[in-house]
Order: sequence, then C-alpha cells, then structure tokens
Amino acid sequence: MKVLLLLGSVLLAAGCSSPGPRPVPRGAGLERAGRSAEDARVEWTREVSPALPQPAVLGSALYERAPGGAPRTPVTLELDAVLDAVQSHSPLVLAALEEQARAAAELLGAEGGFDLRLKGKGGFTAEGTYPNERAELGLEQPLRLGGASLLGGYRIGSGTFADYDDGARTNTGGELSAGVSIPLLQGRRVDARRVAEWRALLEVERASPLVAQKRLELDLKATEAYWKWVAAGRKRALAESLLNLAERRRDQVDAAVAEGQLALIAATDNQRSIVDRRAKRIASERELERAAVELSLFWRGPDGAPRVPEPGALPADFPDPVDPAQVLLADDEARALSERPDLRERRLALRQGELEVELAENATLPDLDVQLLASQDLGAPTDPKDSLGPFQWKAGVSLSVPLQRRSAQGKLDALEAKLRKGRRELQFAQERAAAEVRQARSLVEQAWEQLAQARENVRLAERLVEAERVQVEAGASDLFRLNLREQQLTLAVLGQIEVTAGYFRALAQYRASLGGALP
Repeated sequence: MKVLLLLGSVLLAAGCSSPGPRPVPRGAGLERAGRSAEDARVEWTREVSPALPQPAVLGSALYERAPGGAPRTPVTLELDAVLDAVQSHSPLVLAALEEQARAAAELLGAEGGFDLRLKGKGGFTAEGTYPNERAELGLEQPLRLGGASLLGGYRIGSGTFADYDDGARTNTGGELSAGVSIPLLQGRRVDARRVAEWRALLEVERASPLVAQKRLELDLKATEAYWKWVAAGRKRALAESLLNLAERRRDQVDAAVAEGQLALIAATDNQRSIVDRRAKRIASERELERAAVELSLFWRGPDGAPRVPEPGALPADFPDPVDPAQVLLADDEARALSERPDLRERRLALRQGELEVELAENATLPDLDVQLLASQDLGAPTDPKDSLGPFQWKAGVSLSVPLQRRSAQGKLDALEAKLRKGRRELQFAQERAAAEVRQARSLVEQAWEQLAQARENVRLAERLVEAERVQVEAGASDLFRLNLREQQLTLAVLGQIEVTAGYFRALAQYRASLGGALP
C-alpha cells in the first residue's frame, strides 16, 4: 500500500510531457495573487493522492445477508474455498470416483467365480430293449484353498439297463453323493478364479491413487487459476487508480492553460494520457473477467454449477510470502517417491502383471487332479441281485498335458516381457518424479529471489521518482523526465505483482510434485 500511495502521489503530475512550470488548481491565480509560480509549482507537486479505490462490486452469491434485510457485506473468496469446491463438486473428480465404483463392480464379478453352481441333466428311453428313466442334480462349490472344489449331488435311475450302462441304475430312493476335487499341479497354487479375484482387488486399490491423482491435478490448476485471478485484480485496481489520477489532473491542467502557465498542447497531451489509461483499464477489466471465468471452472456452487467470482470477492492483497527455508522439505524426493499417487498406481499395475505371470507359469504345469467321492443309495434295491451296496467310496485321477506346451510358454514369455517393460517404465517414472521435485524446488527458490529483486526494484524506483520530484521543485528537471520515472515505477509495481503470483504458483507446483505431501 505504501508503494501505491507514493505512486499515486507522483503520478498526479504524470502525462504532461511539455517542460515548464506546474499548473495550479483552478482559481488559484485569483485566490493566491502575489505568490510566485515557483511557490505554486512546489505546492502542487507535493499534493498527495488518495489510496487505490476498490473496484465496483456487483450482486453476487459471495455476499452474506444480515438479519432483517440489512445491507450485505462482501465475502472474500479464499483459496481454500476454491479447493474445497474442487474436491466436492468438480465433474472431473466425480468422474474419477466412478472409477472406484467400476472397480468395485468388477470385484463383485470376480468373486462370482466362487459362487455355488448347480448342474442337472435327465433323460428316458420309452421304447426299446432297455426302457429306463434317469435324472441327475449336482452341486459344485469352488474353494480358494488350494484350488479345490466341493462336490455334491443326487441322481436316480430306474428301469432296465444294459450291462455296460448298469452304473446309471440306483435304488428306488436314488443316490446321494459328496466329494472333493483337488488339483495337484496346475491350479494348486494359483488358478484363473483366484487370479481374477486378486486382480480385481488390486484394481480397487488402483482406483484410489487414480482419484487422488486427478484431485491433485485439479488442485494445481485451481490454485494457478486463483492466483492469476488475484493478480488480475491487483492490475485492474492499479489501472483504475492511474485513470482516476489523470482525470483529476484534467481540471488543473485546463486552468493552467487558461492562465497561460502551460501551452495548449499540455491539455491535449493530458487528454491523450486519459484515453491511453482508459484503454489500459478496459484491457485490465477484460483480463480480470477472463481470469474469473477460468476460475469458475473450479469454484462451483453446491449444485456443481460454475460460479464466476465478482471483483468484490478479491482479497485486498497477496498473503505475505514465506521464506522457502520454512517450506521446502529436506526429504522431499524420498517423500515424493512414496506419496505420489501416480507412482503408487504404477506399482499396483505391476503387481497385477506379476499375478498374470504367475497364472501363465501355472498353465505350463500338467493338469493333474484327484477326486474323492462317497455315495449312499436310498430305498429298496431295483435289481434282484442287489449289487449296489448302501455306501461306496470312489477315488479317481485325471491327467492332461500338451506335450509341446507352446501355447502356454508363448503366453508366459509375452507376459514376462510386458512385466519387464512395466518395471522399466516405473523406474523412469520415479526418476522423472525426482527430477520434477528438484525442478519445483528450484522454481520456488528462484521465485523467492526474484521477489526480493522485484521489491528492491520498486524501492529504487520510488527513490528515483522522489528524487526527480525534488529536482522538479528545484527547477533542475522537468515534467517529461518525471513522467518517465513514474512509468518506471508503474512497471516495477506490475512486475512485483507478476512475481508474487509466480511465487505462489511455484509453491503449488512444489506441493503437486510431492503428491500433495506438503503440510
């Protein structure tokens, strides 16, 4: 504010490039008769302008209504409010959350591989040498333990059966059976059902860092948009102040021209200055509007609709920048490697690839299964010989293996190559993450140094303007030189605004490079 006050004071005389004595306020020639032009010039040079005016405030949801319909008071839009809106209402965040719902649905589908299964079949032969009827109903419950399956069922067969088909005959009450099927090689350690479920579980875990990464990206963009909006507001306020000063000076210049203290061209030059500053104010308003619309993509209402912030919601100024020594972390690279969601997601994807390789390795083994089955016939015998005992134990072994196994080996080789590729990509992603942290750290440090230089530039420009003003009062300089000094101060203030906004953007990039781990 001190800078702006001094700038307003010295810019009061800006715009008059013609050399000569300072104009005095209208009517001063009659009211101050007997005073020298030098006295009048010194007095006007020392006139101090008011502080920067606040931009006009329009109606907005950024206002709090007092009880009883009292006038509303403006509410400053803070960065935290924008970030809260991003996390709660951004369509991209909500879309990322749907990824979690998709992963949960896929997990439910994968768990269906262990659902209890019911199988049945039946038939009859009405005419012929061996008229009979038969029906079977079976249950299978796959287990996660060792790839085994529990078996159970009921069957009934009545009528006349050939000797080779006598196994289909049961007693009058049918036959109950129960047993277990156990893989000994292929399918014992892993199988397709268990791998599908494990992979789906990892997919659910992967959804969380995907959502976190999207939140992090949007936080960074929202923060950059916010500081761009704040900087645009400061520029617009400065342009408004400069225009007001030029318009206030118009009557004084006209009076001085009328009294012969300034040439007519001085009034024309001052009018040109007003037109130029009005154009710059319009450009600054357009820049502020553009920044506000961009910010509305992140700042949203409870219904999720974008909200364009009004100028009255602008903060009075930037927060005080903090020394990077108090912000930067000593273990930032290590923290980034452990905290960044994009790296966590890649590690989980690699684990999924490892499961696929394990399944492909398992497929190269022989398919060797053993089955144990117990059965119990119910009811009266249907055969006079009563060859069916009341209780039976059965055991069986099955073996199946391709002799060349090229299909399984080819798939295994392809998956192993894909896994090696993923590991190398993860290595590069980690190296890139560490480089991004170093770059972001350097950006913060450089922004801090630039801020110090910008402040010093403003301080020196203030001193030069003040020194030039003293020279004008002493008659050793002219308004043209003072005007140049004032322009330099204006550029210095604009530069400080840009550098300050850049410092806060750099902090946001540093936080994002750590995966949001910055306190």
